[in-house]
Amino acid sequence: MKQESIKSDAFNQDMNIDRPRTRAYIKQETDDSKEYLKCALYPPVKTESPSLEISKYENAGYREHMAKLNNIHIPVIRPRVDPNSSKTPKIDDPNNYCISCDFTFKSTGNYRIHLTRRHHMLIQPPEEINMPKNKKPEIDIVNRYCDACNRIFDHKKDYIKHLIRIHGMTLPDMYSEPSNFDSENLYCKVCDASYVKSQAFIAHLQNIHQIAPHFPSNSSPNMDDQNNYCNACRKTFSSRRTYLCHLSIAHLDKITELYQGTDFHMEKIHGVKPLNYIPSLDGPKNHCTLCDKTYPYTMPVVDLLKKYCNACDRTYSSFNAYRRHMSKNHRMEVGKSKRSRVNRNETPVIDEIGNYCTACDRVYRSRALYKDHLYRIHGISLYKRVYVPLQRNRDIVPDLNDKNNYCASCNRTYRSRANYLVHLTSIHQIKTLNVKNEESCV
Repeated sequence: MKQESIKSDAFNQDMNIDRPRTRAYIKQETDDSKEYLKCALYPPVKTESPSLEISKYENAGYREHMAKLNNIHIPVIRPRVDPNSSKTPKIDDPNNYCISCDFTFKSTGNYRIHLTRRHHMLIQPPEEINMPKNKKPEIDIVNRYCDACNRIFDHKKDYIKHLIRIHGMTLPDMYSEPSNFDSENLYCKVCDASYVKSQAFIAHLQNIHQIAPHFPSNSSPNMDDQNNYCNACRKTFSSRRTYLCHLSIAHLDKITELYQGTDFHMEKIHGVKPLNYIPSLDGPKNHCTLCDKTYPYTMPVVDLLKKYCNACDRTYSSFNAYRRHMSKNHRMEVGKSKRSRVNRNETPVIDEIGNYCTACDRVYRSRALYKDHLYRIHGISLYKRVYVPLQRNRDIVPDLNDKNNYCASCNRTYRSRANYLVHLTSIHQIKTLNVKNEESCV
């Protein structure tokens, strides 16, 4: 009975009032009751007194209460106002107020977008500052004032960026001391700027203060970390491979196991440069007599033709991938491939080693690419194989049921049974019949 009475009250209310749909068991009140901020299910909520000019559904407290407790989301709908054509809004209004629409925007960007789309106004970019070329402004970080441009900035970081990018200045050494930067909380005291991600904080220190960040760490990075987390840089990597590449580039001085081969270990740890020769793959094991430690890795040998890394026992499909692997994992800089250059002055030997061009010293993946290279670079056109006509012996009758698809009359073997039957029908006029079983016909 209680539910029916609630429903009857809901249907007897004023239907001309425009309000969003709510549940049936939520009490609906009219505007005359002055209790629109009360909920029928819960005690009244303390909210700020709404203004008479603001719609009741724009009250933040009431909308938050209905969303959390009743799971009813009331949207804030601003009525569409036709602009007043007699009033022209100002582009440089400091309060972002549109006098034509009688509305104030939160940001300058939204205000300019509104002027462009709604009022079709052409907004030109701000004029460049007439800055004296030989005049350098005095650094005033406290007041954030640039005397050369006669401009005051709202934030310290914007003021410092202006000095560096517009005037080409460099901050004194006192602004680059490590005590001004909190690496743990990612906070810059000079610019009064805090960052969420360490990458953005590092970029700020490098671009603005021209210093490298220092992350205090009591221990060296763990190479066997299961989460691929570098405790020195406080960064987690997506894969094991990228994590090891990061350690080999940034933390080689802490983790000696990342050195690939004895020569790299001797050069980095003991300052002994490697000999100018290619070590044999079948030589002795990689053992350091000074450290009394044996490394399981082999000195990689550059093989541009095969794109093969003997240390990792892996072949790469492209030269760029092979060069990137040798640079990141083995610290070896591989130059440009000589195979990309062509030799037009020498005539290649055709079909010496598969699809290999002897003049350009290059191997092609397919026969079609090899023929195209010979035609475009060397002007050599390889004709198709000449068709040899059949020499049929009419005294020999081919066997229809030959298992090897061999025609004794023509001395030719076919790959499939279908091609063999087509040959017998068209050349020897032997008709092949598909005999059906008697059981299938019944």
